[in-house]
Amino acid sequence: MRKVILISLFAGLLTLSSCDALQQVSDTATFVLCDFSVANVKVDKIGGVSLANIKKPDDVGMLNMMSLAQQVMAGSLPTTLSVGIKATNNQSRVAGISGLGWELFMKDQKYGAGMINDAVTITPNSSTVFPVNVEFDILNIVTSSNIQQILDNVFDVDNKDKLNELELRLQLKPYYKVGTQVQEYPGIITIQP
Repeated sequence: MRKVILISLFAGLLTLSSCDALQQVSDTATFVLCDFSVANVKVDKIGGVSLANIKKPDDVGMLNMMSLAQQVMAGSLPTTLSVGIKATNNQSRVAGISGLGWELFMKDQKYGAGMINDAVTITPNSSTVFPVNVEFDILNIVTSSNIQQILDNVFDVDNKDKLNELELRLQLKPYYKVGTQVQEYPGIITIQP
């Protein structure tokens, strides 16, 4: 009798586990069908300098300007962007992912890649904005070595015309969990500003 109870319990756990896995795959498939757009773009850091409280290039300060100029002369200026991705779920089912990988391209050349380990869930017939933090070397994108011109571009990052000229593209690769295993969804979401 004890064996029958253990087998029944094990079978029940397998059924629950497989139902959860199927739900994760279904949520991810619905997520891929959402409409995506760039809601906002904000530069969080450039060359290790936080821009959180800086509104224009003149607010950067002389010490930070010297540090940034030194990094430009050394040939590297790491930059962190926060890209707000708006996802609209027009389906009648919940859309969701366990995380995603991202790649940043400009004119078909890859400039950065990373992972987001946060779950995103979108209820039916609604929208949400989720952040993708993108890290790259801005000197690979800008043509100027003048720190003032670079900062002017950074503070004008929401300018859609400038973004179109750069031919920027963000590719997202959704992930879902099956138990403790993370699985790649076999599709890519491409977003252009």
